[in-house]
Parts: sequence; structure tokens; C-alpha cells
Amino acid sequence: VKEWLYRKIFNEEYNFGFGYPRSDTCEMCDLLKVSSDNAKSEEDRSELQAELAAHHEKAAQGYSSLRSDSYQGKSDPSKVVLTFDLQQNLPVPTLTHGAMFYSRQLWVYNFGIHDCSKDTAVMCMWDETVAGRGANEIISCLMEYISKLPLSVKVLTCYSDSCFGQNKNSQMICFWSHLVTKKRFLRIDHKYLVRGHTYLPNDRDFAHIEKRKASARVYLPQDWEKVIRESCPTKPYSIQKMTREKFFDLDPLTQHFTLRKKDQNGSPVLISKASWLNFGEGEEDGATVSHPGEYWMRSSFNEDEAWQKVSIFKGCKKIPPPIDVQLPLKHPFGHPINPKKVTDLQNMIPYLPPSCRGFYVSLKDHPFSNQNTD
Repeated sequence: VKEWLYRKIFNEEYNFGFGYPRSDTCEMCDLLKVSSDNAKSEEDRSELQAELAAHHEKAAQGYSSLRSDSYQGKSDPSKVVLTFDLQQNLPVPTLTHGAMFYSRQLWVYNFGIHDCSKDTAVMCMWDETVAGRGANEIISCLMEYISKLPLSVKVLTCYSDSCFGQNKNSQMICFWSHLVTKKRFLRIDHKYLVRGHTYLPNDRDFAHIEKRKASARVYLPQDWEKVIRESCPTKPYSIQKMTREKFFDLDPLTQHFTLRKKDQNGSPVLISKASWLNFGEGEEDGATVSHPGEYWMRSSFNEDEAWQKVSIFKGCKKIPPPIDVQLPLKHPFGHPINPKKVTDLQNMIPYLPPSCRGFYVSLKDHPFSNQNTD
């Protein structure tokens, strides 16, 4: 019997499916599922099941919105749809002897930006001697990427998770507001997928890297660039090397904006509940309204939900900030790392090829901080 017959019978008559064991599941789903299974009454069980269904519906709306925006971006050259995420830290060096299990390694950061309009990905890479991985670093990577977009792109739509330290914070709001204020974009939308249901195109990109990572031997931070390029041979990822000169401090920019705690109707502004932030232009009552001095917010992906409008310009007169704001470098002399980590890295030098030892020897002259932790 030929293979095709086995395949035909198995797929068409049985149609079994095999999945990987679930990991990194949604904590809200797990909590509601356990609470529902152990509810003391049918009424409580029904309420919990309804809450779980609403949670799943909101997550599905987020994925549906991403698909819809991606489709529009492919047909409209003036619109770009981006998703971005930070990959799990990449260690160097990747030695295998037993002492490595107890030793601290140097982290390499990989911030992926996926253009859903063109189905291409750019990996912004740096190590922890250059910069950290906070809001300033994430926005600096976005600045570098956006600076290379054609000026004809006037509508920008972004998707990410809701990590407060990186994506959903005051610096990001001020950054988007600044871009529409100086008319780089007419409209910017930043949408946050539901926590626990944040599967982005970046995750597919990172999966290729993780697969290649399993067999990679890496001694220096730049070695990861080769690994990432080789992870997807049919469509190699572009690498954007981030140096100290490309990371900026956003504090001078945030000082030109005011993040008010109440909206125009006096209701409290809860950024933590936001699923959709809109800057520059938005639809209201079937018409497009320009609002450069405000950002609009929704708690869902439903286009029928009323916008919560929040003024962001300073003062009663709502004076716009200057177009050009000079941003200082975030880490002009490098990012401090833990001295204990440096000691561990120095101890690894004898196990490295001679051509790779110079980088770790130079760490002795790097600025350190006793307060920095792994």
C-alpha cells in the first residue's frame, strides 16, 4: 500500500489532530475554568462561564482586527501595519560544561518588528552592555524603523502585547502624539491584544529562531546575527544592529505633554484597561475627525464603542509642543551590568576560542553597577 493511501484514509476518514502540550496559557482562562468547574451553584457556574466566553470573544476580536488591518495594509500603500515584540533573551556564550549551569551569562536582546503589509520582518539587536530593554529602548527601535519608512506612508497601525514596562506606558503615548503633532503621520492606532492571547506574527518569526537556536554554538553577541539570518533561509530576516548612538532618553519629550488622570467628561483614565489607542485622526459618527491635541481610547476592538477622549497638550490653552525636540542618548557610556556577572564571564574565557576572548577581556573596563541585578 502506498503512502498516499495511508494519508488519505488517515486525514479523510479519521482526521485526527496532534498538538503540543500547552504552555504559557492564559491565566484568566485557567482561573475561570477552575472556578467554573468547582462552582458551588449552577448560578455561579453560569456567571463564570459567561465571563470566560466574553474573555474569549474579546481575544477573537483582537485577532480579527489584526487580520482586517493587515488585509487593508496590503492594498493601501499609504498604510502600514506593524506588530512588534521582544524575544526571550538570548545568552552568550553558549557553552555546555557543567559550570555553565551556575554561571551568569550575558544577554542579547532581539526586538522583532513584523510588517504585515509586506510580510517582512526586521530584528533590532543589541546586548546588555549597550542598553537595557525598557520603554526608551523599545521606542528607540521603533524610531529607527520608522525613519526608514517612505514619506508616503501616512497611516500607521501597530499591534503589541500589554507589557507596561515596554509597550503600554506614558513614553509610548507621548511618542505617538509627537509623531502626529509634527505631521509625520496623519493617523496612528496602537492596539493591544488580550493578555494571554497575544500570538503575533513575531511569534512565528521567533519560532524559527528558537528552532535554529537549539543547535547553534554562540560565543559573541554578534554571532546571534548569523543564527537569525540562517533561521529562515527562504526569506532571511533583516538585522538592524542597535548601537549606543541609536538609543535615546524620552524624558525631554514627555515633559512637553501632560498625561491627565481624567478625560474630557471627568471620568478616570485607566490606561491599563485600554485595548485601542488612537492618535491624530479617528472616526466619530461616521466622519473622520482630526484631534492632534488628544488621544482617544477604547477598552475593546469594537468600532461602535464610544471613544474616551483625553487631552494631552499642556496648560489650559493646550499649546502644542515644539516639532523638533532634542533627545539625549540614553546610555552614552554603555549600560551598566552586574559586577558578579562580569566575574562569571571572565571565568569562561579559558573555554572560548582565542579569537573570541578579547570581547570578554574588555568587560573589565565597562561601567558597572552594584545595584543592577540579573
